[in-house]
Amino acid sequence: MFGFSKSKKSKKSEAVSANDYLKSNPTHESDEWLETELSVPEDWRMSNEDRYVYAFHNNQSPKLKVNQISIYGMELNKTVNGYEAAGLIRNTVQQTIQFQPTVILLLGSNQEVIAKKEFDLSKLGTIPPNGARPWKFQFTKDDVLKDVEEPLKEWSLAFE
Repeated sequence: MFGFSKSKKSKKSEAVSANDYLKSNPTHESDEWLETELSVPEDWRMSNEDRYVYAFHNNQSPKLKVNQISIYGMELNKTVNGYEAAGLIRNTVQQTIQFQPTVILLLGSNQEVIAKKEFDLSKLGTIPPNGARPWKFQFTKDDVLKDVEEPLKEWSLAFE
């Protein structure tokens, strides 16, 4: 999806399912704010320039409270086939997490759903505590629920 490839990935048994975690709404509340660190698996080939861009966006992203999982949108392009959004999946859960197929929403400036699609986020691998993993989301015309005439200036990505 980026300009890098993955070879065989190894699963770690201590990873918690991100989908289960998101559904459980953890009760541990904390006022502590954490920064995330860019996490790119060693087996992903990525240019130094791309790594710098993702690290820059990660540093610009807002801090998260402990035990949060979020998506930070970096760039959105309208394509002939729909939309392509680059983002960072960010984790401040204090253990590694592993995603499964997950529905992602592309939201407009008023939080209206522009596009909706299920992505196989298991391809992200395990994301470490306080980690941010880059990913590109391809929304096809079939995924678009609301036509937008003008380019989206304010938008976000969200878990359903």
